[in-house]
Amino acid sequence: MTQREWYENRLVHSCTVSRDTGTARSSSGQPLPVGSAVSTAQTCRYAVQSNRYGNENTGFVFVRDSWLQLPYNADVLEGDAISSLADSDGTALVSGAFNVDELLARRDIHGNVHHKSAKLVRAEVS
Repeated sequence: MTQREWYENRLVHSCTVSRDTGTARSSSGQPLPVGSAVSTAQTCRYAVQSNRYGNENTGFVFVRDSWLQLPYNADVLEGDAISSLADSDGTALVSGAFNVDELLARRDIHGNVHHKSAKLVRAEVS
């Protein structure tokens, strides 16, 4: 089993990826309609990571970051909207939507991408 296959076997959640017309185009170069779904039922793995910042003199701040792991070839860009996060039974993991704040390509020692990690921020509701 390759490292890529190992990661893809652990993508047990699903989500919908949407992209705003003003930020991107389809793979063929055509403008996408506002809020169009790039991918529905995209395999992923949602996780929350807690970090502690500061020291004893200034006090500590706890920050919870939401992350999404995606297949290496997932059509996801920074700024995309992530919604409908669900487990394998279809049960919602969280309510509301997120935006992709940062997208990282995770590589093996040979430089091959085996998955992507997306740092998520809560989408602002207007």
